[in-house]
Amino acid sequence: MKYEIDINRLILFGSVRDDQVCRRIAQISVASGTADTAYYEVQRILLDEIGRGEITGNVLQNHLCRLIAQEENTFTRMAEVGRFEGLGLGRLGEPKPGKLGTIEKAILELAEEEIAVLQHLYQFQFQQNAAIGAADAASVTGRATANRRFDATRLPAVGTDDSGGTCTPSRREAVHQALLKQDPAEAALALARYDRSFGSGILEAASAFLFDQEGLVPAERIDPITFEDLIGCEHQKHALIENASAQLRGLPANNVLLYGDSGTGKSSSVKALLNRFADQGMKLVSIGRDQLDRLPGALDAIAGRGMKFEQYADRLDRPGRNQRESAD
Repeated sequence: MKYEIDINRLILFGSVRDDQVCRRIAQISVASGTADTAYYEVQRILLDEIGRGEITGNVLQNHLCRLIAQEENTFTRMAEVGRFEGLGLGRLGEPKPGKLGTIEKAILELAEEEIAVLQHLYQFQFQQNAAIGAADAASVTGRATANRRFDATRLPAVGTDDSGGTCTPSRREAVHQALLKQDPAEAALALARYDRSFGSGILEAASAFLFDQEGLVPAERIDPITFEDLIGCEHQKHALIENASAQLRGLPANNVLLYGDSGTGKSSSVKALLNRFADQGMKLVSIGRDQLDRLPGALDAIAGRGMKFEQYADRLDRPGRNQRESAD
């Protein structure tokens, strides 16, 4: 059955509406005169994304999944702060009681309508499209026919990366599974639960961030250290875990000063704390000791968001202090 994908009607999901790949696929879906050119443009873009998959779908779905996961709009921000918990939607696996208000209901219904469009885009296959099939039939050169055999919608997103290693699905697999649901309403609720668990917009991109003059910057790599790797500081580990647990439950929590000789595990404890609680909505924002004047800006950047934040200032040495000691 032919379905024309009209992404111009998207109000919430602007990143999809403005994406080059999505716009070209929309052109192909209506069998416009530019379908042949659009086909090659899409394949060129997706070719560069092979080997960077995070889901068990295909390369096109991986591209769309990343866009939707990082989307920041009224629906995703409301989901992040728990406005849809009235439908029993807490964080992943955490049911919540309550009622849905008029505004929440209207935004959720709009999201459901748009997700129905996203799902058609998500299931798009070039070889089943009439415009592409007609262009194939009209092709008279062997080169054109051979090129047409390449189709990113037939290639798995998860496979071998550029270095020869094996990729595995990331947490965005939950977004992939949501978009595969038959009912757009169920898909919307699943996406809302994802935003509640991992954040929306830039906050979804990572669990740790730097803060500079441009704002929050996702950390490219996070040390995978755990508390089990830290030996000889059981009391300190217990205190950090209990304090963070209280914060995540919405209970009073304390600021923490970690001090001691270099190499005693202060920074490692902060990283281990993040790794323990990242899947429960914890985010880390790191500010250098020469950037403390940016602290008010960092607080403004995370104000009103639905995640729980740890502000981390590294090596706050005092003038004249023994340089073997530092406080993180």
